[in-house]
Amino acid sequence: MPISIYSFTTIGAALFINGTVEKYLVKLGRLNLSDVENNNLISILKLESEIEKIGDYAYKLAKSIQAMNENNIVLSQKAIDELHTAYEITSDIIKETQKIVSTRNIDLEINAIALKEVSEMKREQYKSEHIDRLKKGECNVESGIAFLEILTIYEKINHHCINAIIAIYNIVNNKKFTTKEDFSNRIYKNYSDKVKNKLNEYCLKYD
Repeated sequence: MPISIYSFTTIGAALFINGTVEKYLVKLGRLNLSDVENNNLISILKLESEIEKIGDYAYKLAKSIQAMNENNIVLSQKAIDELHTAYEITSDIIKETQKIVSTRNIDLEINAIALKEVSEMKREQYKSEHIDRLKKGECNVESGIAFLEILTIYEKINHHCINAIIAIYNIVNNKKFTTKEDFSNRIYKNYSDKVKNKLNEYCLKYD
């Protein structure tokens, strides 16, 4: 199937952070830190956890596709095309997340939020079309389960990317905690036109 598992495993390997980093951060937490430093440390721990989870799901994706190959599970061309689009969206969300993490340019959050919205719309569309294919006998139960599993993995990766961006937002703004709802509401309130423009742009790109 034309989905590059090697790109995702490479991303996962590059992003994976082992327990050594977490142990170091925990040691830092035992020092006499200021309120600002303590808030930053909490956000960095959260960021470390989210990035590690992205790596975990990237590895899970590779294993899922490997299992499909070993068990000769074949998807319909339509399902392959849908997963390829979902892959491209998730890949772009990861790229935006990497930019934000490396530059702390939180203005890029608009791109990530718009991509996340498009990914959710596509996920619901693809699930509905998947059910139609099952009813028409265009795919079997095994291939259907594999399709939904990969789609769910993309969803989880996107979710953790947004969490990582929120951690950077907290660091930049010296916040201890921000809910995903508050984070999204702030963006839509302050940048609604920009988000709408990006949504239109991405909807056309991934149509």
